[in-house]
Amino acid sequence: MATSTRTNGVVFDPEFVLPPMNFKDRLRSIELPFIIAYFTLWILIYLSSRIVLEMAVDEKQSTMLIWAAIASFPLVIYGTLRAGFADKSKWHGFIGYYLMFSLFGIFMTQYMLIQGKLLYDVAVQNEVQRRVQIKEVKRVFSRRSGSNHTAVTFILDGKPITMKARAYAYFYLQDKKMIDINFGRSDMGDYVTNIALSSGDKAHARWLHLKDFVYRLKYIGLIILAMIIGGLIKARYFPAQPGKPPQKMGLWKMTAIIMAILITIVILLYIGLWVYVTFIANYR
Repeated sequence: MATSTRTNGVVFDPEFVLPPMNFKDRLRSIELPFIIAYFTLWILIYLSSRIVLEMAVDEKQSTMLIWAAIASFPLVIYGTLRAGFADKSKWHGFIGYYLMFSLFGIFMTQYMLIQGKLLYDVAVQNEVQRRVQIKEVKRVFSRRSGSNHTAVTFILDGKPITMKARAYAYFYLQDKKMIDINFGRSDMGDYVTNIALSSGDKAHARWLHLKDFVYRLKYIGLIILAMIIGGLIKARYFPAQPGKPPQKMGLWKMTAIIMAILITIVILLYIGLWVYVTFIANYR
């Protein structure tokens, strides 16, 4: 018969065995590692595509959106139920969580599928060096919000091809007539991994794009600053309960409020952009 031992006042029973984890506990034990791994993979693919790809064409975007919705569906359902029951939400709360997890899950998974396949093809396929004639370089987005990307149209084998480049590419391609590129093809679309320009030209283009971006968004920065100052003044001089000291707000709650405000501003900007491009710009 085994006997318990005492060490520094703590009793150790050699016959004690931890109860086995049930399925619910096993799921919760892998939540944090899965979230960290998922976002780490997304960040790695994002950074790699920014470094490797100069231009690309998303020919399978709509198709991959369907596959991304299928792949992320179990995670969306699990996240909805997990957050909804933890928050003791009502039915509309579950709908809100479902929309939120669907928005992030589908589009992040779609991005990883497309960019991951492009990066894989870059690694295993041979590219060709071509000298092409630039037909058009156009900034794509709102006048005031700054360009979201640069649409570059060039002639390859007698046919025009339009690719999506990063926003700052406009500043180093707008005055070019001919460029040398490394061109490749993928199931996801055509891509360019190198444009034969000096690093100084690209660095100068980044600087011009940054100045242009700051100029176009200067009023948004002033609005955000005014909202922050207004919130501080209200909390200091116009408390919700006069006579009582203001309740301190935790760091995570303050961060969540600021992020919610910023996301709301971005959504309003995109809605305004869509209205401008759809109903105004085309008729001017």
